[in-house]
Amino acid sequence: MESFASRVVINSLIALFILLVPLFSGNPITWWNIAGAVAVATVTVLSRGWYHKDKPPRSDRRPE
Repeated sequence: MESFASRVVINSLIALFILLVPLFSGNPITWWNIAGAVAVATVTVLSRGWYHKDKPPRSDRRPE
């Protein structure tokens, strides 16, 4: 599985956990839970380009 696709799956599970954990204890879902789930999804999408920058092999880098 592609790296971004695997991160989407894992972060979707985290977002669902944040969203649904109050239901396990009988509490209502509040805006904090919704905001947390949206924040996880937003960070997943925005950080997509941060981890996929191709770097040359260490031996090909110029010394600085």
